[in-house]
Amino acid sequence: FSVVMLLVILTLIFCFDLFIHPGKSITFDGFVHMSTIAQFFAAIRDGEFPARWANNFATYGFPLPLIAQQTTSYVGAFFLWVTGSVVTSYNLVVTVGMFLSLLFMYRWLRFHVNSLPALVGTLFFAFAPYRIMNVYMRGALPEFFSTVWIVLLLCAVEVMAQKRVVLASLLTGVSVCLLALTHPMMLLTGG
Repeated sequence: FSVVMLLVILTLIFCFDLFIHPGKSITFDGFVHMSTIAQFFAAIRDGEFPARWANNFATYGFPLPLIAQQTTSYVGAFFLWVTGSVVTSYNLVVTVGMFLSLLFMYRWLRFHVNSLPALVGTLFFAFAPYRIMNVYMRGALPEFFSTVWIVLLLCAVEVMAQKRVVLASLLTGVSVCLLALTHPMMLLTGG
């Protein structure tokens, strides 16, 4: 049984309730992020890429796509195009964020410990109360998704310690760029 399969199972356990009770996504911020996903989808559908103007905000429109959390909005817009449901696309973005953050957390822990302790640490990370609260109460999708890039940045530091400069530079650049595009304020607290 591979580690990736175990991480998929952990992800499905964490996200199971989102798909069984899809209305759970309507949390404190969930409806805002679903609306943003729908706005990005509409802009792209209308031929505007990258999205710059959201026509359906505040009656007149708003340049929200220039300042909003772009990574989750574009990924969500893609899932909206595939599924046709903004709630399902929101839930899929949570699922992708959960899986990638677990994958990178496991990899980062493997720099320090053997496989079993790394899996246990990843399990604790997966079901940390703040992560559960971010998804099931707050609906802080970009903040939740930003953990993917924060943990990838930790991996980049470990790769740099191994003196693999080119790979470390690439990982650092990608993780900082995507962190800024996912949740710019997390650059201050997480980066």
